[in-house]
Amino acid sequence: MDGPLRIKANNNERVAVSTFLTVGFCRWEKPTVNHRTIDRGYRVAQVLVMIGDFEWYTSESAEKGMSTPRCPFATTERCPRYYQSLSLMGDAGSTRLDPKEDKRLLKRWRKSELWPRTAQQETALFSVSGEPHIFTRFCPEVVYDRFGWFATSLAAYPGEVDQGLAHAALGSKNADRGDWRWTWAQMTPMHYSECPLFSLVSQGPSSEPKTEILGLKPGMWGISIDLKALWRRITRRD
Repeated sequence: MDGPLRIKANNNERVAVSTFLTVGFCRWEKPTVNHRTIDRGYRVAQVLVMIGDFEWYTSESAEKGMSTPRCPFATTERCPRYYQSLSLMGDAGSTRLDPKEDKRLLKRWRKSELWPRTAQQETALFSVSGEPHIFTRFCPEVVYDRFGWFATSLAAYPGEVDQGLAHAALGSKNADRGDWRWTWAQMTPMHYSECPLFSLVSQGPSSEPKTEILGLKPGMWGISIDLKALWRRITRRD
């Protein structure tokens, strides 16, 4: 793959579609001091936690016993998906990476075994009439910093009519103003521990058998040079 996919998006992941009958991405929890009560017109004497917000994310980290509340690999130098996501966000209104830095990172990560090999694995952004419409397989850390939700996929409403109908339904139910459905038609929340790259990045680069460049073998000079091994060693340093 040549880089983050900017025009093709296959939205085959598990998503929840916002309809008039769904509660959306939220779940019922027993009341605790860490959970913010959100009154959205539902007559249930429990605490409603919005899945995908900061409180949900950090509580998931605590429940899973993670060492950090947010992903410890969320940098362009430590994770290819973070890099892909940050690069694509430049097409969605965020500050773009410096072109030289973007080129350097792309060259580096394309050599990695972690780089996506098929379009179905790529981070992708699909735009309609120049406007970002669907984000898929994004790093949730990057999506949160841009939109305020820890999600791997987002989809905007197809048009003003659909958005207007959704807003009318949300308004009739006194939906909280922080509800993601005011802006998005679909959202797939994700905790960093669920990212398909997290376990791989946690283990570090795979160990490869070391190949000796110089070897003592029968020959005119008693020494042979493995040119292929030498070339691999040089290219890895680029």
